[in-house]
Amino acid sequence: MPPVDLSLTFLSHPDAPTALVRWESPVIGVRQSHFDPPFTPPMLALVLRALDQCQTSRAASGVFTLAEQQQLVQLGLWHAEADAGGLPADLAVRVGQHLFRAVTADPQAAMAFASVRDYARHTNMPLALHLRFPPRAVGLAALPWETLSDQDGLALLLGQGRAAACTRYLDLEHALPPPPVRSLPLRVLVISPHAGIPTATRIAEQQVRWQAWEPLLTNRRIVVHEISPATREQLLHALRILPTPDVVHYYGHGRYQDGTAALLLDAPDGGEDWLGVQACAALLGQVRLLVLFACQGASLNPVHSMFSSLAPALSAAGVQAVLAMQVAVRVQAATRASSVLYRALASGWSMQQATALVRQTLYIHEPDQASWYVPVLYVRASTPQPVYLLPPDPAPTAAANVGTHPPDLPDGPDLRDALPAPPPPSSRPIRWQAPRQQIIARQRSQIERVRLTASGAAEQLVEASDNSQISDVQAQ
Repeated sequence: MPPVDLSLTFLSHPDAPTALVRWESPVIGVRQSHFDPPFTPPMLALVLRALDQCQTSRAASGVFTLAEQQQLVQLGLWHAEADAGGLPADLAVRVGQHLFRAVTADPQAAMAFASVRDYARHTNMPLALHLRFPPRAVGLAALPWETLSDQDGLALLLGQGRAAACTRYLDLEHALPPPPVRSLPLRVLVISPHAGIPTATRIAEQQVRWQAWEPLLTNRRIVVHEISPATREQLLHALRILPTPDVVHYYGHGRYQDGTAALLLDAPDGGEDWLGVQACAALLGQVRLLVLFACQGASLNPVHSMFSSLAPALSAAGVQAVLAMQVAVRVQAATRASSVLYRALASGWSMQQATALVRQTLYIHEPDQASWYVPVLYVRASTPQPVYLLPPDPAPTAAANVGTHPPDLPDGPDLRDALPAPPPPSSRPIRWQAPRQQIIARQRSQIERVRLTASGAAEQLVEASDNSQISDVQAQ
């Protein structure tokens, strides 16, 4: 069933205290309103820190200064009682209510939103929210729009039995390329660093991801290449010798510090190597879908550039759709989201529908409901449109299992707290044993006991296709 579209385009100059917003929907036509952000830039940075902290612990007296606690108290975002000092259980909803009151304070905005929402309810159709930001409106894009909640505490994107979609767009000054032509099989590149990720956590994520991909692998609708461990050299080598991937999936650590974002790769010596936002854009700017299961991949600071954040920068660089996390993300939430996302995409769902289902699933599964708003979707398009990776599979798929609970994960409330990993187990899907040595497993094949010397590594290739098996390979 098609959704009821509602677009909010922010038009005014970012330095102006009040933003001009254009509301568009087939239900209401075009309206305009004024929007006064609910938080000043310093206060917004504090609120985002509070949302980030909730992914780890709500008992945060030692994290925020007394002055910061008092600021949060004034916003109703802190328990002032001595025996309950900390962040409230419904922090995200309270933040969303501040944002909702601000965006609907103008009577024109309130009328526009109420009309569209009532129509969606009356027709039993899902709502699709589209947010368009000029690149300089960083303070507006930094707001956690996904938390929008009405005066009754109902999150807009969770709806009443129908998950609503929320998509972000950048109004760039240069022309946009046409959407990529879909062809099969889709090429998927998985970047799975070892740095900071326990082996059990990495294996659990691989298992649910491969289970979600199973029908696509069986029907030869995707080809998967996985780099794990993942050094800068191995990533460059993979992008150089392989066709441009349609999908890049990253599962590891991310950060947003001092106005710049980065993803963590493996160093050649087994240590850590942070890849900055500009390098990520240069490497990955031509893929169709980039999925970043990493902390703070969509984080923004209102005083820094829009393109200091990974998701906007990669969208501007040319990626058609970027799914990233706007604050820290828990291990279990990231793994569950990966399973749900790919099962939905494998069943022919759009990225917008799949992301909405991810949010709904996280809300239902988590007792404290702290992660549902964390995923952020950026789409590179001049007009709102669904983004499909695959047409519906004519053969039976795992659609009925969308939202299946994946295996529980071990320690660590979020990806920042994972411990260094021991050497990886000898298991599928793909092993990269040293720089310039390429070892590939396609479909459901197995590669075992591979031995390669460093000599002539650039020319060494070990590959298993379809159901073949390669074992005990030696290269002198």
